[in-house]
Amino acid sequence: MTRRPPLAALVMAALALALTAGCGDDDDTATDDTSTTAPDATGDDGDGGGGDDGDDADDNGGDDNDDGDDGDGGVPDACDLLDAAEVEPFVGVVEPESEAGTSIDLLAYSQCEWETDDALVVLAVVGGAERFETHRDNLPGEPVEGLGDEALTFPGVSSETRGGSGGRTISVRVGDRTLVVALRIEGETTVDLVRPLAEAALGRLG
Repeated sequence: MTRRPPLAALVMAALALALTAGCGDDDDTATDDTSTTAPDATGDDGDGGGGDDGDDADDNGGDDNDDGDDGDGGVPDACDLLDAAEVEPFVGVVEPESEAGTSIDLLAYSQCEWETDDALVVLAVVGGAERFETHRDNLPGEPVEGLGDEALTFPGVSSETRGGSGGRTISVRVGDRTLVVALRIEGETTVDLVRPLAEAALGRLG
């Protein structure tokens, strides 16, 4: 995939956009591509450093994923954590795009995107609670009860390689991992729309 700017740019851009938008629900403003990927110690680019190569993305379901681990940093394939039926109400029938790598702060991640011209669903699993802490410390988040060990929601899209205004994101700390689920649709994207996606992914993440 095309290389994008690093995590610091993502966090600052998302922070600036979120602060501009305020803490309310956002409209359907399109998201911008940004990046947290960086070469790993072996010299490979961000597309192969931290997880599966995305070949399983076409399965688009978590029922066949027994333990969720890909054996590299304990990060499962993010595309296995949501079924097609769970994302189709938002984006229709669309093939997911999977990527995995190592972020600029050396956290392994796997990310999956379902996107159309009018809607976007992004789900990422990051091998470190540090990603949740970054969101908590840098974005205008509000607590979400009953998800993982700790969860918050904030306006806009802020995931490993996607960031922008419009939509809403839920970030969840689950032990030593972070689950990030973002949704952008036409009109308001409320936390009540994003929450079922987060709950479904958490159920498969274990």
